Amino acid sequence: MRRWAVPGYALLLALAIIAPLLTPGYLLLRDAVSTPRSYLSDAALGLTEAAPRAVPQDFAIALASHLVDGGVVVKTLLLAALTLAGCGAGRLAATVLPDSGRPGQCVAATVAIWNPYVAERLLQGHWSLLVGYGCLPWVANAVVKLRTSGAVAGFASAFWIALAGLTPTGLILAATVALVCLAAPGDGVPRWRAGLIVALPTVAAALPWLTASALTSSLSTYGATGEPGFGAFAARAEPGLGALGSLAGLGGIWNADAVPGSRTTLFAVLATVVLVGVVALGLPAALRCRPAIPLLILACAAIVIPALLA
Repeated sequence: MRRWAVPGYALLLALAIIAPLLTPGYLLLRDAVSTPRSYLSDAALGLTEAAPRAVPQDFAIALASHLVDGGVVVKTLLLAALTLAGCGAGRLAATVLPDSGRPGQCVAATVAIWNPYVAERLLQGHWSLLVGYGCLPWVANAVVKLRTSGAVAGFASAFWIALAGLTPTGLILAATVALVCLAAPGDGVPRWRAGLIVALPTVAAALPWLTASALTSSLSTYGATGEPGFGAFAARAEPGLGALGSLAGLGGIWNADAVPGSRTTLFAVLATVVLVGVVALGLPAALRCRPAIPLLILACAAIVIPALLA
């Protein structure tokens, strides 16, 4: 029963967030649009002039909706994504911080599921990006195990990278996490071999949208528009926090309309202080664990670099 404590806890947290979506109906909110059935259109195959951002996402949903109602498919994926994020965070904590125990694993699961990043992506309709997000701790765990113990985690890392590749952004995030975790010290699989284990599924998962970009004029059309859009999609400063504080609190999405009301009040400041406090309490133990160091550096970079770009 103890081994199911963290997964069960993660599932309960995910259900608490997804509960309003479990009633009959379909998603229709900004980027999230589900229908009873989808089809293999030119857009699903990336054969239009637009950038193939929804490849292979729309392709997979088109196939799945021929077997199960499309609304059920998307809602199931959302619930699975958040549950995976919590379970994976707990598993990663057990790997890099083995002394954290069940309480530490539950804290990791809570932070992974119950945070502004998840809320904002839900309100923006980025359900497929949340699937990639849920894969990140599993990717990190598999690659760290490859480096530290030589465990047979190659298939696991390939699976989670491919699943994150449901959307191009998810694949890029997963590949970044995997490459950073290659720096973890250990006597397991050598870095060059582990790098190949990571690179091959990453390239394979990227082929659908890379091929679509190469076969159409979407890249030249995008390039002709001029600015790449960094300004439009820059991190947004929240009241009392600024860009750096907003990112440190796992918030700051570019679209102010996709923000929970609580993040527009001083509650955001309090929540950020609590989150940073939790991190500060665990930081000494994390710094003593060498496999956690690359992930700590990545966490800092994920806050500081977007803040500088903003």
